[in-house]
Amino acid sequence: IMSRDPAQRSLTVLQTPDASLRNRVFVVTEPVCVGRVEEGSVNLVVDDRLLSRCHATISRLSDSGLHELVDHDSRNGSFVEGLRVKRRHLDAGTIVRLGVTLFEITKDDKAYDLIDLSPSGDDSGALIGRSKALHDVSAAIARAAASPDETICLVGESGTGKEVAAKRVHELAKHSGRFVAISSGSTVIDEALLGRAIGGTLYLDEIERMDRDGQEAVVELLDKNLEIRFIAATTANLEALVSDGHFSGALYARIAERQVEMPSLRQRRSDIPILTQHYLKVAAPERHFDWSATFLEKLLLYDWPLNNKELRAVMQ
Repeated sequence: IMSRDPAQRSLTVLQTPDASLRNRVFVVTEPVCVGRVEEGSVNLVVDDRLLSRCHATISRLSDSGLHELVDHDSRNGSFVEGLRVKRRHLDAGTIVRLGVTLFEITKDDKAYDLIDLSPSGDDSGALIGRSKALHDVSAAIARAAASPDETICLVGESGTGKEVAAKRVHELAKHSGRFVAISSGSTVIDEALLGRAIGGTLYLDEIERMDRDGQEAVVELLDKNLEIRFIAATTANLEALVSDGHFSGALYARIAERQVEMPSLRQRRSDIPILTQHYLKVAAPERHFDWSATFLEKLLLYDWPLNNKELRAVMQ
């Protein structure tokens, strides 16, 4: 069922022992009653031995997008954001556990394919998943790669994969030169590094940390129209820094030609199980790992302030 109502919500299945339902999306146009047996009002049957026959119902309350879960005296309980509940309001991003099946309340009206935006030789896993947010990034990267003369600014929290995205743009654009990454903490851009970037991409990380002399030097380089694709990355609100006088308006105008927002893990929770498996495989390819629903639930509910960088470290 396709939904074009911005207030509509769906149940996205993140993890379940029922292989036929993994990664499925169920739009809540009518009340969805989850249970182990198809009887009575049950219209979403899940092969999960810890579910009751008629476990819980999720239904829409209003046009605001607010939904509600009602537990039907289930034996093992219904959990919302890690807490056992009898009745609870739900909104987009909420994690629900029924039995050992984990759902996310989403705005999606369809399931998305698994994609891997990692450039060649990159195992960081930062841009692997099937969330809508990651598909939006994929489309933005493709558009950026198709415009080789544009300067790009990647905006996002630490650990969201900004450098991985920059390398992906470089790879898709098929530049003849190299990808050169430098820290923006220094005032001077090394001429040898600049020379290696001719015909390729110069990636300026944390450009908000560059002092005014360095910012002016970058503007001069951009004005020279060198055969270099400039990609900047920032964790800051550059527009606010310009207003405060802490960042060059001239440089901001140049690097803001095309901005790509990099989502945090909190904005792509459905990718966490996929990333967890990826990082475990990278850390110990010869081992098989299994986990409980409550363990994965804890991963989904944690805020991950350092995003993929932190998740990888925890899995290692």
